[in-house]
Amino acid sequence: MGKMKMVAEGETLILADGNKVKSLEELFAAVQEMDHETLSKHVNAKKHDFHSWVQTAHGNESLALQLLSANDSKAIARILGQRVNRRHLPIKSPVKAMAAQRKASGHHYISIGAAVLLVVGFLGLATYTANPTAAVVAGSAGPEASLLGLGGVGAVVTMLFTALHVIKKRNASV
Repeated sequence: MGKMKMVAEGETLILADGNKVKSLEELFAAVQEMDHETLSKHVNAKKHDFHSWVQTAHGNESLALQLLSANDSKAIARILGQRVNRRHLPIKSPVKAMAAQRKASGHHYISIGAAVLLVVGFLGLATYTANPTAAVVAGSAGPEASLLGLGGVGAVVTMLFTALHVIKKRNASV
């Protein structure tokens, strides 16, 4: 993966030790090597040069605010490191990630089972509608029709539990 955005020559941050910084990666490396005396010239009660530079030269308000809360080299390096390292992580396709998560959780087996039960349930309903007099007269429907009707009830119950489970998982992740 390529380097982060380099700022224009006029927006270069010149450090107290004379080094020039043009990217967040360079600032990260410089802060890691910076001694306390040099850091205190940039970050003190009156100013926070790193905050100002990130805000103006890079236009990154959220990172600038995070830096404003950090006043020692370890905290500044940690914040910059998270930003720099995040740029180098591989990007996963959201669709593939969701499919892998679903497969790992076993939801696809529940879906297949529910689909089978729905098909059996529809066959049961078709049997009842094909022979309406058998459905009306108590006890005259064949055992196959009763079994298929039970499959339909099972399918509906399975779908309800699956829907409730998915809703519960989504609410738990938010």
